[in-house]
Order: sequence, then C-alpha cells, then structure tokens
Amino acid sequence: MSTELLSTITRPRRKTPYEQDVAAMAIASTDSDIFSMTGRVALVTGSTRGMGFAAAHELARHGADVVIVGRDTESTGAAAAQVNEAVGADRAHPIVANIGHRDSVTDLMARTRAEVGQIDALLLHAGMNIWVGETTDLEDRTLTKFIDSSIMSAHWFCREVLPHMVDQGWGRIIFTSSVIGSTLGSSDNGPYGITKAALAQMARNLACEYGKHGIRANAIAPALFETRQAEAVLSDEGRLRRYLDRCPAGRVGEAREFAGLALLLASEAGGYINGQTVNVDGGYSVLWDSY
Repeated sequence: MSTELLSTITRPRRKTPYEQDVAAMAIASTDSDIFSMTGRVALVTGSTRGMGFAAAHELARHGADVVIVGRDTESTGAAAAQVNEAVGADRAHPIVANIGHRDSVTDLMARTRAEVGQIDALLLHAGMNIWVGETTDLEDRTLTKFIDSSIMSAHWFCREVLPHMVDQGWGRIIFTSSVIGSTLGSSDNGPYGITKAALAQMARNLACEYGKHGIRANAIAPALFETRQAEAVLSDEGRLRRYLDRCPAGRVGEAREFAGLALLLASEAGGYINGQTVNVDGGYSVLWDSY
C-alpha cells in the first residue's frame, strides 16, 4: 500500500458542517436547559383549574413569570397562590378578565405589560364547551358566544402580542383546539368543533405569516381529559365506556400530559415545530374500527 494512500486512510476526517452543528448542540445542551422558560413571560387563559392550571404551573416550574387569567378574583388569586407555593417563588400573577369581550382583553394586556412585562409565550386555553344538540336547535346568540370566546378572542390576543414578538424576533402562540374540530366531527356539539377547527387553522396561518420572525404558532388538540369541563361525559357511564373501549390507551388524559406538551411548544425545545396541531388523545383519533 502506498504511503499516500495510507496517509489518506489514517488522516482524521474533517467533520461536515452538519456534524459540527450536532457537536455544538451537544455541548450547548450540557450548559443550558432547552426547556427553560427563565426570563420569559407567559400568559395562560383559563388557568384557574384543570389543564390550564397544570400548564401554568409547569411553565412557572421551568422559570417563567406566568399570568394566571380567570373570571373571578377569588379563584384566580387562589390559583396563583397555589402555583407560587409549589415553585417556591412569586412567579404567578393573577389578573381577572372576561376574554369574550374585546375591551377586557385590551385591559388585560395593558395590565400584564405594566405589572409583569411583555408577553413572550401565549397559551389560549379558555373557551366554552356547551352541549347544544342538533344544528337546527342552535340559536344565533349561542353560536355568537362560541365565536367571541374562541375565534374573536384569539384574534384580539394575537393582535396585541404579535408586534412585540416581531420586534424581539421570538415568540410562542399556542391554541387549545380539540380532536373535535381538528380531526373528528361531532353529532351533538357542532359549534365547539367549528371554533376549535378555526383555531387550528389560525395556527397554520400565523406560522406561515410570522415564522420568519422567530414566532412559532401551534395548537394542542386534546380528547377526553379528567377535568370539570368534561364532567358531562365522565359522569355518564355509557359514554365513558364507549370512549375507553375505542381509545388505544384505555384511559382518559391527565392534566400533566397536556402541560408537558404546552411546555415543549412554549420553550426552545419546540423551536422547529410550527403550524402544527398535535392531538393529545391516547391514540383515539387514529383508530380505525373494523366493520
């Protein structure tokens, strides 16, 4: 074997740019937590209980200052106090607002900027879940309430936070959608599915429009979780059994499982996830029932 060929074989190979990036990322990961929210301000609507509360707690646990948004002073303050006690720091800030009214949203955002700071991560979890029956029974005022508390409210919030996110070149917007709307239809809760489908589309639109500014917009689509909002199904043995028999996981979801995904999408860990609707349903929406 020639000396020249031997030197080619034994000479250390120069790393490709991709390999250099991977190596740099590996080093960086030992120095920082990719899930850290330290120095960030997050606002979570519908966060006084259930999945919204779990998400707010998880964000605060990872260092974020979190605005707890509810409709009454007592429950909102109690939720913030509970988060602060759990994390051992004053990171949760209660603000009362009715997100179905534009003036209330504007006031909420102004108070947040004055008392906590500009919002870096926005999780819009609050909404309505009313079983209204068939479409012919649906009154205009009921549908309008769904639209105002979900679609219009999301639009108002986004108009408030996007300028700051564009200026700083970083931002996270997360919508709570649902498998009813994102993937499945409904025989008795049509307006709920309509608004949840709209939120999934809003995430896609924002991703296309603002991705170049370092902003990531996504939606989380839960199925049945053990929350007060789902009490109508959880307390109905027949309906609950049908759900459990269909769901590959064989159980309902837990609030912490929603919170974990919310943290992923709100942090640097979710930096390459954009415009997606992630179903959190134990496999419920992917099962094809045999005839």
